[in-house]
Amino acid sequence: MDDREIIKLYNCRSEDALLETEKKYGKLVSFIIGRLIKNQLDVEECTNDTYLGV
Repeated sequence: MDDREIIKLYNCRSEDALLETEKKYGKLVSFIIGRLIKNQLDVEECTNDTYLGV
Protein backbone atom coordinates (compact mmCIF):
# COMPACT_ATOMS: atom_id res chain seq x y z
CA MET A 1 0.00 0.00 0.00
CA ASP A 2 1.41 3.40 -0.85
CA ASP A 3 1.56 6.39 1.47
CA ARG A 4 -1.39 8.17 -0.11
CA GLU A 5 -3.65 5.21 0.55
CA ILE A 6 -2.43 5.01 4.15
CA ILE A 7 -3.10 8.72 4.64
CA LYS A 8 -6.62 8.23 3.28
CA LEU A 9 -7.16 5.50 5.89
CA TYR A 10 -6.02 7.89 8.63
CA ASN A 11 -8.34 10.60 7.31
CA CYS A 12 -11.21 8.12 7.40
CA ARG A 13 -10.17 7.15 10.94
CA SER A 14 -9.84 3.53 9.88
CA GLU A 15 -8.20 1.11 12.30
CA ASP A 16 -6.47 -0.40 9.27
CA ALA A 17 -4.34 2.74 8.96
CA LEU A 18 -2.15 1.76 11.87
CA LEU A 19 -1.88 -1.84 10.66
CA GLU A 20 -0.81 -0.73 7.20
CA THR A 21 1.67 1.77 8.67
CA GLU A 22 3.19 -0.97 10.79
CA LYS A 23 3.41 -3.30 7.79
CA LYS A 24 5.20 -0.70 5.70
CA TYR A 25 7.37 1.06 8.28
CA GLY A 26 7.47 -1.24 11.30
CA LYS A 27 10.90 -2.74 10.66
CA LEU A 28 12.42 0.63 9.84
CA VAL A 29 10.98 2.32 12.93
CA SER A 30 12.11 -0.53 15.18
CA PHE A 31 15.57 -0.52 13.61
CA ILE A 32 16.07 3.21 14.11
CA ILE A 33 14.82 3.13 17.69
CA GLY A 34 16.88 0.00 18.36
CA ARG A 35 20.03 1.82 17.28
CA LEU A 36 19.30 4.51 19.88
CA ILE A 37 17.99 2.34 22.70
CA LYS A 38 19.43 -1.09 23.48
CA ASN A 39 16.75 -2.41 25.85
CA GLN A 40 14.18 -4.38 23.78
CA LEU A 41 11.26 -3.54 26.07
CA ASP A 42 12.08 0.16 25.75
CA VAL A 43 12.32 -0.22 21.98
CA GLU A 44 8.82 -1.71 21.88
CA GLU A 45 7.45 1.04 24.12
CA CYS A 46 9.05 3.79 22.03
CA THR A 47 7.77 2.17 18.85
CA ASN A 48 4.25 2.13 20.27
CA ASP A 49 4.63 5.77 21.34
CA THR A 50 5.70 6.63 17.80
CA TYR A 51 2.57 5.07 16.35
CA LEU A 52 0.45 6.80 18.97
CA GLY A 53 1.95 10.12 17.91
CA VAL A 54 0.97 9.45 14.32
